[in-house]
Amino acid sequence: MKVAVLMAAAGSRLGGLETAAREFATGLVHRGHDVTLVTGVGPGAPLHSDIISGSADYKALTVHMLGQASTPARLLARLRGIHPSVVEARSFWAMTRRRRRAMALLESSDVVSAHFEVEGVAASRELHIPVVYYYAGPMDPRKLARSRFARIVAISRTVADYHASLAAKMALPVVDGVVLPGVREEIIADGPAPGVASVTPEVIFTGRLDATGEKRVDKLIEWWPRIIEAAPDARLTLIGGGSALGQLRQEVAQAGLSDSISLPGPLPHGQVYDRLRQASLYVFPSSFETFGIAPLEALAVGLPVVASDISALRESLGDSAIL
Repeated sequence: MKVAVLMAAAGSRLGGLETAAREFATGLVHRGHDVTLVTGVGPGAPLHSDIISGSADYKALTVHMLGQASTPARLLARLRGIHPSVVEARSFWAMTRRRRRAMALLESSDVVSAHFEVEGVAASRELHIPVVYYYAGPMDPRKLARSRFARIVAISRTVADYHASLAAKMALPVVDGVVLPGVREEIIADGPAPGVASVTPEVIFTGRLDATGEKRVDKLIEWWPRIIEAAPDARLTLIGGGSALGQLRQEVAQAGLSDSISLPGPLPHGQVYDRLRQASLYVFPSSFETFGIAPLEALAVGLPVVASDISALRESLGDSAIL
């Protein structure tokens, strides 16, 4: 089967949904399908290293767009009262429609798998082939109501239940099922890397560092002086990129915590797993998730996890973490 995986940010960000899209594409290739990731690149959206090097299992086709971290996207978002990711997705779909090669690929596929609402809804209305939406929760239910998806598959039971509560109040398409993300079998480890217990304890977080603040990384910085009172040698490493990275680095410096807190920025996914294996504890204080793939990856490589007690993380982590 010829499959096009459509997501503006999948080639440029290391967030949970973007990771799920890339891993989904990889899994389909391993099952014998012909898969192309159609994704965006441009100001504020540098390409993921695997796509640049061509080392990904799937093929990639890139389209120019305004990345949500770019100054034009942020200004447009502020003027229109929308999230920069919406500006990013709209610019991505507008340029996709103008690029003949991209539209020819989409229209010649047996199915398109969409992974973000904005371009997904547009694709479902404009393409003449089935579009399956991997649904991580609605941004604008009114627009979702106008979609023409062949199927909608929720990322978690939490999302499916929330959708059902919305559908009780307005006409929305039906969620056809739930497919939980996961991690590759070869990543799963029996425990932490050798010697971890004998080195300086490191607490680690991986994820987006966006100004919206849902990940609550600022709280980790606020709480950290209380941790080093009890464990003076402990270190905190916050891995990820996003619009809040510069601000968080400044807060660390102003608090005099630069010796014990580091923010190296985003890392290639393979390097993230290596860093996780060398850490002592994973923390994930997020206030909102639709699934939570990052702490699941930490569990997979043998790290103990402390995370927020919210419904999506209860579903993804079960009793394998301290919530």
